[in-house]
Amino acid sequence: MKTILLFLIGFFVMVTGLIEWLFLGFLVWLGLCLVAEVINNIRKQQVVKNQADFWDKT
Repeated sequence: MKTILLFLIGFFVMVTGLIEWLFLGFLVWLGLCLVAEVINNIRKQQVVKNQADFWDKT
C-alpha cells in the first residue's frame, strides 16, 4: 500500500511538473510573439515613413 501511495504521489508530482513546463513554454512563446509583433509594427512604421519621405522629395 505504501509503495502504491508513493507511486501515485510521484506520478502526481511528475504530471504537475510537466504541466508547469508546458505553461512556461507557452509563456515564452507568447513573449516571443509579442516581440515579433512590436518589431513588425516598428518596421511597418519605418516603411510608411520612408514612403512619405520619398513622395515629399518628388
